[in-house]
Amino acid sequence: MKKFYFLLVSLLITASSFGQIVINEIDADQTSTDTAEFIELKWTPSTSLDGFVVVLFNGSDDQSYAAYDLDGKSTDANGFFILASTALISGTDIDLGADNGLQNGADAVAVYQANDTDFPNDTPITITNLIDVLVYGTGDPDDAGLLAGFGVAIQYDESANGSKDTESIQRTDDGTSYETKLPTFRADNYTTDPTLFIVDGPPNGSTNTGTPEDGGDIDIYFGTTNFTVATPPANDGYIVWEVRTSGNVLVAGGNDYDTSTPNLFNLPQGDTYTVNAELVDPSGASLNPAVVYAITFTVPAYIEVANLAALRASTIGDDLYYQVTGEVIGTFMQSYRNQRYIQDATAGILVDDPDLNEPASYNIGDGVMNIKGQLSSFNGVLQFTPVRDAPSVPVSSTGTIITPEVVTAAELATNWDNYESELVEIKGATFVGATGNFATGIIYPINDGTGDLDFRTSFFDANYIGSLIPTTPQDLVVLVAEFNGTPQVTARDLDDVTLRIERDAINGFNLYPNPVTNGKLTINTFSNAEKEIQIYNILGKQVLSTKLKGSQLNVNKLTSGIYILKIIEEGKTATRKLVIK
Repeated sequence: MKKFYFLLVSLLITASSFGQIVINEIDADQTSTDTAEFIELKWTPSTSLDGFVVVLFNGSDDQSYAAYDLDGKSTDANGFFILASTALISGTDIDLGADNGLQNGADAVAVYQANDTDFPNDTPITITNLIDVLVYGTGDPDDAGLLAGFGVAIQYDESANGSKDTESIQRTDDGTSYETKLPTFRADNYTTDPTLFIVDGPPNGSTNTGTPEDGGDIDIYFGTTNFTVATPPANDGYIVWEVRTSGNVLVAGGNDYDTSTPNLFNLPQGDTYTVNAELVDPSGASLNPAVVYAITFTVPAYIEVANLAALRASTIGDDLYYQVTGEVIGTFMQSYRNQRYIQDATAGILVDDPDLNEPASYNIGDGVMNIKGQLSSFNGVLQFTPVRDAPSVPVSSTGTIITPEVVTAAELATNWDNYESELVEIKGATFVGATGNFATGIIYPINDGTGDLDFRTSFFDANYIGSLIPTTPQDLVVLVAEFNGTPQVTARDLDDVTLRIERDAINGFNLYPNPVTNGKLTINTFSNAEKEIQIYNILGKQVLSTKLKGSQLNVNKLTSGIYILKIIEEGKTATRKLVIK
């Protein structure tokens, strides 16, 4: 289960102000993926920032890697301006991206009286028009180039207290140095007023899955400054909190007297929730002025799709989670990023699982149902990543043999998107001009008489690496991929490269053209006996059922799309994906 932790901390602070724009606080490193990074500037309240630019410098080469122009921006009513991860920004703040926009160090943040066009990426360090600079690290050795280039003596360490994931670097009350402590995001680093905040948890406005099946059991912990929480009448008071749905229905709440006992609640999927919290005195009365804190986040519902073709037709999005209700079969597994190729009767897809959210114990031929996760794209290849905290999906069947669809090199070169991540067979393919042994990461052109195609040795531990490249035509079994729009195929093992057996249950089975462009489909077999024809759409609904005598099937009543064609002849069955254009 995924939990969110809000920790109680009390700090005594005093106020300060600055005569020029300064870097007031930075937080470059958080737990796991850095989704709550920020740079906080401070100056006179409600002041234009025209003519200034924030420049980020990389300690690896002591050159700039990003520049953010502040023209048209202003400090807020309290004098703050924020550059932050997407989940933290509001109003006219600057978005650094969803995560990892601010490097962890050793690096530097600088403010110049200049424009972003003065600092294209890889601009060397300059002190011309420099207003303020902070050289920082996250447990890194001092970067001599940054320190010397900016003419400063200290590289401040976010890990100074051994808590870089939960602390930030903040300007001290003297205005000339920095220290490391719990973040005071959009608040004075030094004040005597009580504050209430969340130390770690779902960022405001974010989408969070928790445990996907039920939204998650979530532990709530809050953070404070200048306020000690305890059971009345001791200390300053306690925290009153509640959680409400988008329809303002109360789903959880209570009083927090002791952070060692978590506040548990369960959030169903498919709704947006608001956490409201307030500091109260020992009698339960609001402070004067009131100290409140609120965040809103969403627990998404899974979008159910029937099969992999429907999944492939779905939208990529950070907030979109899918569940494939039908069974999918593993066609290849490798240890690299725990990647697996899966396929059903409609399509295939690459499962990329670097965090091992699903077990590595699946085998080729194992079937699983109700896989859950998100879509992404890498070098043009659509990928499916299992969701965090999803329980292991049990194997629903074993030993299933996927019959590769026979396609030509010409078809794959033109319509590879229709076959991406599927196991297919190319008949009579010759490795063109290649001699010697297979090596890793090499493209070998192949030709089957219909056209050329790239065969790439993508799987570095495949057992044909180092073996002799065939010089005669081969029936190649391959997985279909691409590299930014260029189709490629790769074999799983040596048997795929030198296989000679006929894979179709119906002898001599062949169909063309596929895709169908004129409403006519030709189906041939050796016996050419009467055939039972069944065609299904990607949702599994039968759209055509007929008997076929001869070889030509009229499909002009089918709309453009992807279908599953099932043929039964003399008690034998063959299944193919059918594309209608």
